[in-house]
Amino acid sequence: MTPLDGRRGPFRVERCWATGYTEYRPYSITLQQLLDAGGYSAKVRERGKSGDTVLRGMMKRLPALLEEAQHLGLRVDWLVLMGGINDIIRHAEEVRGAVERNETLPLEYGLMAEEVWLGLQKLYGVCGRHGVKVLALTLLETGWELPEVEAERARLNDLIRGAHVRHDHVHVLDVAQDLPYPSGSSADPAVQALWDDVVHLSPAGYDRLGALVYDGLKHHLEKR
Repeated sequence: MTPLDGRRGPFRVERCWATGYTEYRPYSITLQQLLDAGGYSAKVRERGKSGDTVLRGMMKRLPALLEEAQHLGLRVDWLVLMGGINDIIRHAEEVRGAVERNETLPLEYGLMAEEVWLGLQKLYGVCGRHGVKVLALTLLETGWELPEVEAERARLNDLIRGAHVRHDHVHVLDVAQDLPYPSGSSADPAVQALWDDVVHLSPAGYDRLGALVYDGLKHHLEKR
């Protein structure tokens, strides 16, 4: 998630790690640089947590963050929100483990995209009640070996793409189509350079993501 301080701009909330988890490179760095260079009076406040999930983390943290901002007198105008891939990956691993152990799971246990979508809608609702607009990002592809991860990601993205229909304070930015995962040894080297592993972008990739978020936000913000 990335919040924008209303006195100057967006608010975001997830961490970005690159280069084998050794380099912390949030896309908020590039986002703030571009906002400053463009003459926008926006202040990005990064509130990330590595490995965070929608259902077990963000649903608790986001209300607290917005309450904290209100207590400190910070008007948050925008929240940039990308969440759900960790929920999907962990769920797929749990299901695969249960199958290998011959455990029986309830039928509804496989509906992860829908469950995360309900969680995201609750986060959108929290923002709406605080007068905060949301820039909802689609989830990037991964190189995860479990095929159900990609299937659930695609289903969740389809739901996110329609978020603005149900929530008029939510705007959607489809970053998934602009940052494809490089598949195979014949993948474009320029695309490969944007990725660090099967889930995380490289520093250059996070810079690219920051630029995409900037393009999605700038038309909604006021200049100095």
